[in-house]
Amino acid sequence: MSNTTTADGFKAPPELSAARRWGILLLLSVGVLISFVDRTNISSAMTVVPFKKLFHLSNIDRGWINSVFFWSYAVMQLPLGWVVDRWGVKLPYTICFVIWCAASALTGMATALSGLILCRLLIGAAEAIVVPASFRWIRSNFNESQNGTAIGIYLMGSKFGPALGAPFAAWLIVSTSWQMMFFISGIVGIIWLVPWTLLVRSDRPQGAALAAAKKIAAS
Repeated sequence: MSNTTTADGFKAPPELSAARRWGILLLLSVGVLISFVDRTNISSAMTVVPFKKLFHLSNIDRGWINSVFFWSYAVMQLPLGWVVDRWGVKLPYTICFVIWCAASALTGMATALSGLILCRLLIGAAEAIVVPASFRWIRSNFNESQNGTAIGIYLMGSKFGPALGAPFAAWLIVSTSWQMMFFISGIVGIIWLVPWTLLVRSDRPQGAALAAAKKIAAS
């Protein structure tokens, strides 16, 4: 099937097979699950005495640590939505995924409260792309009669993420240490990039489609 240009200036990729389309949808659901694991693992760490002693955490400090993620997450929703509209889903999502997994892994190396807060800000900023990118991919690859089912499957990841993330983080802390918990949860997430890179086609606009996308993004 030949490529066509959509109304928003993007060159639509050749139609995916049903198996590949639903497989990528499951991959997006796992991606949002990973994002919730990496955003909630800090809660498990803050129950550990050595962690609290290292950073000399007061109740106010714990409140700051929990909230800074959402500051950058909220602020970056609009800019990253714009990036996805202009540059497509695959490349921006890949870059942000690497950033937040790396920041999660580096959290285990933090020795000062400022470093801890910086890592949380980076995780929040990078994870802001998850929902805009995922919804755009779903809209572009599923027809109206399948959108409800597709979104329902995708959102399962956002519910299983916190449900599985807390016990997973707690188990890693007990089995290893809070430092290794952050490192493992961050690095393991990188495995997700292998099928993502292999299965998902680039939807970045080219040529006239790129010019049209820039015009729409600037309007």
